[in-house]
Amino acid sequence: MRILQICPIFPPSARNQGGGVIQVVYNVSREFVARGHEVDVYASSAWDSGSRQQIRTKILQVSGIGVHYFPSWFHYYTFQLTPSILHSLGRRLETYDVIHIHDFRSFQGIVAAYAALRSGVPYVIQAHGSIFGDRPPLLRGLLRTTTDHTLGYRVIRKASQDVALSEAEVQQYLAINVSPEKIFVVPNGIDPLEYSVLPASGIFRSRFNIPERTQIVLYLGRIAWSKGLDFLVAGFGRMIRNNRKMDVIMILAGPNDGYLSDVRRLVDSLGIGGVVRIVDKLSEEEKVSAYVDASVVVNVEPRNVFGLVPLEAAACSRPVIVSNGNAIRNLVLKEGLGCAVEYGNTEEFSQTLKTILDSDGADKYVRSRDIIMKEYTWGNTVDRLLSMYSRLS
Repeated sequence: MRILQICPIFPPSARNQGGGVIQVVYNVSREFVARGHEVDVYASSAWDSGSRQQIRTKILQVSGIGVHYFPSWFHYYTFQLTPSILHSLGRRLETYDVIHIHDFRSFQGIVAAYAALRSGVPYVIQAHGSIFGDRPPLLRGLLRTTTDHTLGYRVIRKASQDVALSEAEVQQYLAINVSPEKIFVVPNGIDPLEYSVLPASGIFRSRFNIPERTQIVLYLGRIAWSKGLDFLVAGFGRMIRNNRKMDVIMILAGPNDGYLSDVRRLVDSLGIGGVVRIVDKLSEEEKVSAYVDASVVVNVEPRNVFGLVPLEAAACSRPVIVSNGNAIRNLVLKEGLGCAVEYGNTEEFSQTLKTILDSDGADKYVRSRDIIMKEYTWGNTVDRLLSMYSRLS
């Protein structure tokens, strides 16, 4: 099968770069290639969504995936204008069995969808929870709303299939009048090989000079408004005020997505700057070492259709705390991966965090690791995607 993936950005070192969407595209594409399928990715030449740095090579092989880069003439936040993609879509689109679009608001996704409609090649849309995502500033919000109602939602509704990560995302599709029979649920997964042999404990601590006795509360993800960092910091601050003798530090690790200054101000206002450390995005190897050294991993954003962090933490036998509004809550509670708290309830979060830290033992989460390594892998994700593709092509 020949599969075309459409993604606004796809760094050459995709394994260690980019956010969750890029990791999904990379991991499922690599699994497709391992099974003998031919996969191409069309992306802008932008190295990342926020910079002007360009990838100069037109075509690269990344883990067996053919990545085609199209020069970005202009960008506005995450929107990358790449007119030259039109020529390739017109010339090569019909050589593919299916097109999988990973951003319905991007220039690449919109033009690929309309090209597919003209050519008759089936295309799949995967919104990755972005239908009702981050709260943008006023002007960008108006532009996004206009684009959604004139182009984006039509691209979603016209798709041969719409991929949802969870039942929560199914409801988002239904809210914009997508036909229920078009929605197909495919959860994300992890690569079990990356977690089969975990690094020795202490590597992450050593790099960031954290004493062995100090417990680590770990957050991994974008420093963004939508991630619930105000609640996270306030809840952690409350626990510190109530338990001043605790030897604990909170690590916030991830790229700034416009909210870093707000987080710093909140940390300073609560007087907890000495026990909160903000670091940049970690590489994949650093991330696994961070999980291994963490006492608990927190992922309390108010609304998420399916996050990878709880799966990755569980693969390292580490407990997680999520919010009740996070769609992965059901999986966390069902498989015993950790706890769920009411978003905004800093007292409940503070007490739950203290209870887990006091237990000081991850042995009971070893079973969680076994479940995740068997049931929630990219191989299982690709099994479902291929069954869907086969019905369309």
